[in-house]
Amino acid sequence: MAGLMTARICADHFQNVVIVDPEIKKAGREFAKKRVAQYDSLHAYLTFMVDGLRRLWPNFDTMIKEAGGVVCPGTLPLHFGGIPILTPQLYSTTMFKSTAGLEKTCSLPDTILIRRPKLEALLYRLLIGSSANCIQTIQGTVTGLVPSDNMSTIQTVNVRTTEGEEKDMKNVSLVIDCTGAAQRGTRWLKSAGFIPSSTKPSPNIKGRAGTTSDLRVIYDHKLYYVTVTFDNIGDLVQDLPSPGGFGQGFIYTYYTHYKWGNNSFILARMDDTRIVQLCCGGWANTHLPKNSEDIISYVHSVKGAQPPQVWVIKAVEMLLESERRGDITMTFKPLKIPAASFVQYHKIAQSLPSNFIAIGDSVAQINPVFGQGCTKALYGATILNSILHNCVPAAELGRLPENFSTLYFERSHGTVEDLWRVLAAVSVTSTKALVKGESRTREGAVARWYSYYAYRAAETVRRSIVFCQDLLMQA
Repeated sequence: MAGLMTARICADHFQNVVIVDPEIKKAGREFAKKRVAQYDSLHAYLTFMVDGLRRLWPNFDTMIKEAGGVVCPGTLPLHFGGIPILTPQLYSTTMFKSTAGLEKTCSLPDTILIRRPKLEALLYRLLIGSSANCIQTIQGTVTGLVPSDNMSTIQTVNVRTTEGEEKDMKNVSLVIDCTGAAQRGTRWLKSAGFIPSSTKPSPNIKGRAGTTSDLRVIYDHKLYYVTVTFDNIGDLVQDLPSPGGFGQGFIYTYYTHYKWGNNSFILARMDDTRIVQLCCGGWANTHLPKNSEDIISYVHSVKGAQPPQVWVIKAVEMLLESERRGDITMTFKPLKIPAASFVQYHKIAQSLPSNFIAIGDSVAQINPVFGQGCTKALYGATILNSILHNCVPAAELGRLPENFSTLYFERSHGTVEDLWRVLAAVSVTSTKALVKGESRTREGAVARWYSYYAYRAAETVRRSIVFCQDLLMQA
């Protein structure tokens, strides 16, 4: 995802954009992607991302509907420990003009309902359709970088194709690491001599210090979940009980505060092909459903101020009964979320080659529970676009400014680091593996205390919650 959005940005600024990917020949169609752990799991997309994709591709709405996706208001019906939390769209309506030029009445900005394989295939088709003249693809992997004589830039990128052919891409203007969770940029930079293996400054490279171990922060949030996909449910979708109807996408979310327990679940509609997904997850010693017999007991096991609403359990029972009759298909996708990792490039930005940056999970792989992964990648691409627009004088000289990499990481790290800190605070419960220097009673304690009592207040102070939300909508 990060690579596709970044390539679209680069197509506006460079004559030739090369994408190196070992699975690129499969792009444009759905397939089982090996390098993305959550590829077949439930995905939520923040409204910021939808707005950005519309700006990159003005025909995005039309194409996503043709691909089987749905555009709808971005709401997530949240039940905090079983307590329904009011959402702004119930009480306010706004008028705005979309990037497609259509005025619409909507209570909230739009999100999309589409599974990750379909969305990624669509974005590749959109990229090739809009920028085919400058996009080149190579099925292979980057094996190394060759620095310039003065170690200020990357001169050549070494590539090995899946057929075993070695290629040298010389005189590169910009190298962008979009390798995701693999975060291979650190290996490339280390092997090329940009990141020394000692904490002491290299005697041959003035001012370069820091190691890969100093650079990357890692912790294990011990997060597990399973996505149960009910496919081809047909007309059953019309009969499933839901107060808001199943057309709204995210139908029901039961989120448990760690004081109550560590199990939560989401029931959601995906695509327009009548697919419903049930995502069950939690931290550490959570007993996730492994087969159809486990699902109802899991839904009943969640703990909070109130149990799940009766209609939700009824809907799940109807889906299971239909599967037992053979009317629909059901698949399980269990997942242990990889450890979170943050490459702190901003700390050594002045020592990096001026034509290297990293975007998305290549910089920070964060807790995926709140759906910020794809949006984080788009944010990095947006920062890149902004800086490139201000590089015209240097571009006329045939190169990027000497401070390009420094500027990018200085501008982008604030938001990325904020995400990292907030999500780490959420994860610091009795289950998270602590980073050196952390304390379970100190890290994120204020945020967790505040969120707990703010949501509990919604149980009895509903009018004050609505008033605050109305003020936010009008701001």
